[in-house]
Amino acid sequence: MFSLETLQFKQLLELIARSAQTPMGGKRLLNLQPHTSKIKLDRDLRGISETLTLEKDDITWGFSEMPDPSDAISLLKIRNTSLEPTVLRELAR
Repeated sequence: MFSLETLQFKQLLELIARSAQTPMGGKRLLNLQPHTSKIKLDRDLRGISETLTLEKDDITWGFSEMPDPSDAISLLKIRNTSLEPTVLRELAR
C-alpha cells in the first residue's frame, strides 16, 4: 500500500469524486481500489473504451436527477418490510 500513498491515490479519488454527478457516484468513487485481477481490469477498460466511443459520437447522458436509493435499500434489509408505493414511484423516475 506504500505505493498508493506515494501516488496519493486517496487524494486523487477525492478530487475526482468532487466531479461526480450524484452523491452515489461520489461514494462509489471514494471506495475504488486498484485492480488485482487482469480479467476485471480488461472488463473495465472495455467499458471505458465504449464510453469514449459514445463521447466521440456526441452521445451523452446524465444521472444528476437520479434519486439516491440507499435509504430504501436499507429498509428492504429489514425482515418483513416493504416499500410504500410513493417511494417506489420516486425511485422509478
